[in-house]
Amino acid sequence: MSSSPVRAVTLTSLDALREWQPRLDELLQSCEQSEFFNTSVWLIQWCETYLKPGDLIWCHAFTCGDQLIGFAPFYRKSKSRLLGEELHFIGEGEPEAVEVSSEYQDIVILPPFAAACLSILADSVTHLSSLNSLVFKNVLSGAHVEQWLTRYLPVTWRASSRVLGSRYRIQVAPSKAAQVSAFPGSRVRRQARKWLNNDSSLQVRQCHDEHALPLFFDSLKQLHQSEWAKRGQTTAMSQADFVDFHLNLAKRLIQQQRLVLFTLHHHHELIAVFYGWTFKQTLYYYQSGVKRLDSGPAAGIAMHLAALNIARKSSIFDYDLMIGDETSYKGDFASSGQTMVQLNAYRGFAKWLARCRLWYRRRFR
Repeated sequence: MSSSPVRAVTLTSLDALREWQPRLDELLQSCEQSEFFNTSVWLIQWCETYLKPGDLIWCHAFTCGDQLIGFAPFYRKSKSRLLGEELHFIGEGEPEAVEVSSEYQDIVILPPFAAACLSILADSVTHLSSLNSLVFKNVLSGAHVEQWLTRYLPVTWRASSRVLGSRYRIQVAPSKAAQVSAFPGSRVRRQARKWLNNDSSLQVRQCHDEHALPLFFDSLKQLHQSEWAKRGQTTAMSQADFVDFHLNLAKRLIQQQRLVLFTLHHHHELIAVFYGWTFKQTLYYYQSGVKRLDSGPAAGIAMHLAALNIARKSSIFDYDLMIGDETSYKGDFASSGQTMVQLNAYRGFAKWLARCRLWYRRRFR
C-alpha cells in the first residue's frame, strides 16, 4: 500500500465527470467487485437524460499519488427549503414512471483504501449543512455504501436498511444440456428440454449495427407493451424519456461491443425480444418483450436459453437476472444469491427540528 496520502477531488459538473471517464473505467476494470451500473457510460447517459435543474452532481474521486483508487458517483437532489437536499447515486431518484432501476451501485474502492476513503466521505457529508437525507436503492448487502452508513457516519445520522429481494445469477454451463439440467425449477427444465429438442425451429437475429437499433427497439417496445396491456398495465416503455435513455445507451454500448439485443423467432414468427449487455464476464438481462404462446413451451424460456447460448459462445461466465423477491419466476432458473437492500439515513431529530424552526421564522416573520 502506498505511503502517499489519500485525497478527494469533488466533481460538480457533467463536463468534469466526462473528463474523469477514462480513469473511472480503468478503476472499474481493476476492481473485482465493480458492476456495470457504476460505469461511466451508464452514469453519463443518466445525467444527460434525467438530471434536473436544481440537482447537483457531487461525485468524489479518491486518489493516492497519481492513482485513482476510489469513486463515489453521487448527486444531490433538491427536495424543498424545509427538507433540504437528498443524496443519491447517479442512476436513481428519477420519477417512478420512467425509473431505469439501477442495481448493485456502490462506492467503488480498491480494498486497501476503503477505510481512508469512507472516512473522508463521512467528513464531507458532515460539513454539508444542506444535506438531510441519504437514499440508496437496490444495493447489495455488505456493499461499501452500507459500511459507510453504519460505521463511518457520525451519530447525528440515523441509518436504516430494508430488504428488497435477492440477486439471481446463473453460472453459464459448458453445454446446452448441462445448462438445462442445472435449472432448479422442474417445470422450466421440462419446457427447456422441449425447446432443445425443437431447436431447429428457432431463429436468433442479433443487432450488430447502430443503424438497425431503432427497428429492434420498436420490436422490443411493441411486444413488451402489448403483452402488459393485455393485463391492463402500462410500463416505463411507454415513456419517451425511458426509451430515449435506452436507445442512446444502446448506441454507446454497440460501439463498445457490449450490447446484446436480439429477436427470437419460432418458425419465422416473432416470439421474444431480449435487451441486455455485457460487462467483464457477466451478461446482464435488463428488459424483454415476450409473446404468450397458445400452446407448447413458454417463449420466455426459449429466450433465456438463447441468451445463455450467446454468453457461452462469448466465454461469459455469469448470466445475471438481477433482483427478484422470493416468489419471482427467476428462482426457477437460479438459486437466489446476495441479499439486496434499500439504505436510508437521516440527520438526527434535533437538526431537523432546528431547520423547521428556522424555516418557520423566515416564512412568517
